[in-house]
Amino acid sequence: MKVIKSPDIKYDSFYASLPLLSKVDESTNKTLFEDTDLQLQSKNLLQNALKFYSDLNKAASIDAAKKLLSEQIRKEITFSEAEFFLLDSTGTILKAPGKSFAFESNTFVNNAYKEGIIDWAFDTQSPKIIPVYKSSFLSTNGKRYLIFPLFEGTERKGIFSILHNYNIDLEDDVVKFTELIAGFAFQKINILIKDEEKKSAFNTLQSYQSKLINDYRLSAVGELAGGVVEEILEPLQVIYSSLDLLHPADNNNEIVEGIKQQVRKIESSSARLRRFVDRTDSKIKIIPCEINSLITNYYSIASSSLEKKQIECILDLEKDLPSILSHPHLVNQLFINLVNIITEDLTRQGGIIIQTRFVKDCVKFTLMSTEFIPLLKNPPTVDPTFTIVNQLVAKHEGKMKTSSELKLGSRIEIFFPLKRKIRS
Repeated sequence: MKVIKSPDIKYDSFYASLPLLSKVDESTNKTLFEDTDLQLQSKNLLQNALKFYSDLNKAASIDAAKKLLSEQIRKEITFSEAEFFLLDSTGTILKAPGKSFAFESNTFVNNAYKEGIIDWAFDTQSPKIIPVYKSSFLSTNGKRYLIFPLFEGTERKGIFSILHNYNIDLEDDVVKFTELIAGFAFQKINILIKDEEKKSAFNTLQSYQSKLINDYRLSAVGELAGGVVEEILEPLQVIYSSLDLLHPADNNNEIVEGIKQQVRKIESSSARLRRFVDRTDSKIKIIPCEINSLITNYYSIASSSLEKKQIECILDLEKDLPSILSHPHLVNQLFINLVNIITEDLTRQGGIIIQTRFVKDCVKFTLMSTEFIPLLKNPPTVDPTFTIVNQLVAKHEGKMKTSSELKLGSRIEIFFPLKRKIRS
């Protein structure tokens, strides 16, 4: 190395020559030592994330949590729609939780999911940008989706999508910040969904408990009725036998025959009641059942109570209907609950029609009333009687339709399929 000494030449210090040696320009060199702006931005994002997490814990509903998330993201990104889409139980459809609904995004993400486009985000487990397209061609509307995949452990649960314009430049810190708070919101929404499922299960449990209590009471009434029938039939048999021992007189033949006729009526009604409340077969076996016969038997028992309520009942039963696979106990329980729904809130005289028809490999059972029944216009999910009816229809693998109008009255239609699934 040769040292040149000259008083006319000045050299930069070693420190000042570092940018040239490392080929770093002046702006980059400045960020190495003067990065206070980036530090401040990161600090602000962290503070915003902590505040958002605190506010999110106070959210009492799914829509409230989504609103908080949208408001926080809008401070960093200008977007059109932001929505969670969670996979249903089948894993084939993405549905938005809560009451709010992003129609445009719903259509796009489901089409993209069916075509396997969103699998890219799931496979890489990282946010992806997907242009808006129509029929697999890019559209010219200048929009794109930022997709965040959502997982619970290793299981795919859904996505969080943000629809925004192409001209928005997304910084890495903003994307990571959005991914962080979207993860917070997803966990909160997941907890709220579990709470709703727990409440629904609890309401169903209460419905079954209340129905079970009523069933125990009906069971006790049935056992009491069975005992009373036995006590009635024995004296009637004595009366009937004693009438045969009486010496016929000139004027008492018609009286004796009239008494015998009334005794036979009581015996017939008692026999029907015994068949209806008989519970000797504890194990229910699915067998072919003639629904018209079951309706007729039920009507013979229920007609007296309907008459007391001043309700006229008309049977319109199609002849030669094929049998349905069921059990008399299940069908009778279904009839009891259906008639209770129709007649429970009647405050004036009215009429009901019980109709059966054969329609497209199904036996159609229809119960019509002249009254407007609000319960049938908007069927509730927590009503004990309606819950039991739904469960009984499901046991028959059937379908039920309800309607109620002020001028047209109310209607319940149940379709019993003739072909049942084979279960082990």
